[in-house]
Amino acid sequence: MYTIIMRKYIVILFILITKAIHAITYYAGTCPGPINWGGTSTANSFNATNSIWYTAGGIQLTSQPAAGSVLVIPATCTVVINDVSCTINNNITLQINGTLKFKAGGIGILLFNNPATIYVGVGGSISNAGTNGASEITFPGGDKYQATIGVANGPFILNNGCRLVSTSPNVYSPIGCGATLLPIALLEFTGTCVTNGAQLNWSTATEINNEYFLIERSDDGYDWEQIAKVKGLVNSYTNTKYTHIDYTAKNNLAYYRLSQVDINGIKTTFKSIDLYCRDNEVKDEMILYPNPSSNGLNIMLNTSHSETNTSIILVDNVGQLIFETKVDLIKGINSFAFPIDIPSGAYTVLFSSANTTIPAQKLMVIK
Repeated sequence: MYTIIMRKYIVILFILITKAIHAITYYAGTCPGPINWGGTSTANSFNATNSIWYTAGGIQLTSQPAAGSVLVIPATCTVVINDVSCTINNNITLQINGTLKFKAGGIGILLFNNPATIYVGVGGSISNAGTNGASEITFPGGDKYQATIGVANGPFILNNGCRLVSTSPNVYSPIGCGATLLPIALLEFTGTCVTNGAQLNWSTATEINNEYFLIERSDDGYDWEQIAKVKGLVNSYTNTKYTHIDYTAKNNLAYYRLSQVDINGIKTTFKSIDLYCRDNEVKDEMILYPNPSSNGLNIMLNTSHSETNTSIILVDNVGQLIFETKVDLIKGINSFAFPIDIPSGAYTVLFSSANTTIPAQKLMVIK
């Protein structure tokens, strides 16, 4: 009886959490496709009622994607721009690890009304299934990709001020883009205070020949000290999250910056962040890594006090209980490793405690 009640509770809790989470990364579904990304016959509109985009938890995008959203076409997936116009009003990122096509023999327009960036990864492409010159991707400054250019294979980047032009049939050249796609497409670099120090989090949309990351710290924003070296994935075409804890952080304002070094030793440094960690600013938190995962899961729990008989729960995208385990926590960082042998898909990890509230986390499993 207890098990039945517990499972019903998990399902209800899962539904409430799913509705409350505001995710900004959406994946094209259902792959491999082809999937029609239809606009409407009315210009300057986004067809939200026929959206093909879903979060990792299965929540459909039913309105204009918010600024900062990331739309991902997974590898082996094909999306077809299949109508007159599909207009996006906000600044978003389109990550193409599979294929983006235009409707054969038709007119299809992907129009951005605000600055946006398209990353085409290794193995990704924009195809010329549409032969009409009006089949195009248009940016607010007027730069565009036209289907008549031909098939454009990644890696490369498209944005306002960066365009592809045809030099001969099925041959393209990037104009205003500098080099090809950066070694990594960095989605975020943030910091948070934990009981034992400062936690640095960053995520990438793609990695190309990425050897490792460097984390540096400064007390004044001018003189920098290297505090960590984190191995990269070399080549990756899915969103990847990284975490590092600076256990030597002092109780004062500090600056952190992230750099990336490719296999040729070329270093790229990104914008720095500042963090002021004090004991009263520490928040209870759960971190999953790697995420996406294939056959193993590490869970890091940072807590402001010790506690016994807490639960870690894993449910699938319909709230079905996959496993539940009891853990005891000490104040500070707690790490747990679990082997997982479950099908590819979206899952949710929940933490249950009588005294501590920690938000649920989404987990992607890719075999």
